[in-house]
Order: sequence, then structure tokens, then C-alpha cells
Amino acid sequence: MNDLRAAYRSICAYCCLYVPMESSVDHFLPKSSHPHLAYEWNNYRLAHSKINSYKGNSVGILDPFNIQPGWFILDFANCHVKSNPATSTGTQNSVTHTITVLRLNKDDSLVQFRFSLLRNYSQSHIDMDFLETHYPFIAVELKRQGVQDTIKGTIP
Repeated sequence: MNDLRAAYRSICAYCCLYVPMESSVDHFLPKSSHPHLAYEWNNYRLAHSKINSYKGNSVGILDPFNIQPGWFILDFANCHVKSNPATSTGTQNSVTHTITVLRLNKDDSLVQFRFSLLRNYSQSHIDMDFLETHYPFIAVELKRQGVQDTIKGTIP
């Protein structure tokens, strides 16, 4: 497990949140249907324990190794993860399916945690370097949407 945490810098492959203690080993292709991959390093993903339980034996979710930049976007108005409407319909459907299965928006604790990070960034309690190191999806979205400066001081 320590090697996996080091390889992923303790960032969940699915929700892109820093999870040094709440992490578990996910078998991207489930052991139940792919027992021959149970001990294959390339089938392991570091996952937030809660996300891993949501995923269970689900199939059809996007492999974090194959996700392209910009497929997932963050709506800062409600801190929901969404599919990018600029991508193909097939990609949008896959992203939406992944978001649904992993409960990235349905689990309010995940939504509230993203909001807390944005508020702390807005109030200058954390900086961009911290976000890039621990919460890269949020950092990328702040930059992609061009609000890394204008959001400062706007969230009480």
C-alpha cells in the first residue's frame, strides 16, 4: 500500500483528492470478474476508501489512466463535477456514468469538501501550490476557467 500511495502521491485516482489515510487499493478491473489480474500492479488504482466502496465491482467507468484533460469540469457555482459539453457525446456519456457510479456529486461530503477547499483558497488560507500538490483537479479547473485570481476574496 505504501508503494501505491507514493506512486499516486496519496491522491485518489478517481476523485483527485488527497487521501493519505482514507485510501485503499482498487482493482480497476474487478477481482470477481478478472481474478487473473488480482495481483497485477497495472490493475491497481489508489482510491478514497468511500469511492472504492461506491465503485465496487462496477464496470464501464473511465480508467483514470485514459482520461484526457478537460473531460471532467468543475462547476464552481455548486462544486459539482460535470462532463465537458465540448467533448463528444460518447465521452460525455462515459464521464456522466463515471460521476454517477462514484457518487462524486451525490455524496454531499465530497461536494462540501470541494467547496471548503475553494473557500480556503478564496480566503488565502491555502495557495495554488498547495492545491496543485494535493487537489490537482481543483487547481487545473481554477486555471482552465481563468478564475484563480478573481475568486480571491469572493467566498465568505
